Amino acid sequence: MKTRSWAALCAVALLAGCAQDEPAKFTSPTAALHDPVDDVYLVANMRPDGGAGYIVSVSPEDGTCRMWGDGAATGVDLRQPRGMALQGDVLWVADGGELRRFDRRTRAALPSVAVAGAEYLWDVAAGPDGSVY
Repeated sequence: MKTRSWAALCAVALLAGCAQDEPAKFTSPTAALHDPVDDVYLVANMRPDGGAGYIVSVSPEDGTCRMWGDGAATGVDLRQPRGMALQGDVLWVADGGELRRFDRRTRAALPSVAVAGAEYLWDVAAGPDGSVY
């Protein structure tokens, strides 16, 4: 699974039409990823004020936006989410110097993986053999 390009991200944001009064909206989108199992786009967002980051789920059918994971919520650790990849039922998120992991079905946070020497990871990719890059 590959993180979508900025053009695809902008198209998703424009087509989705997330209402500004919905609880899930875009602030500073950084990456988008299509989840083919649930047929939704996951859009990683940072907060301009430096607060915790979050992920919004966008339905391509009707543009419904729902909060998928919020770094301000208890038990969810997201700071500056950027690139994302799906590997089976695990969503990997490049976040600062760590790779965050979430169960795609339950959205529960799984143990993260620190990347020695990394400060700002920009993307993550899942290989066909199960490796994560």
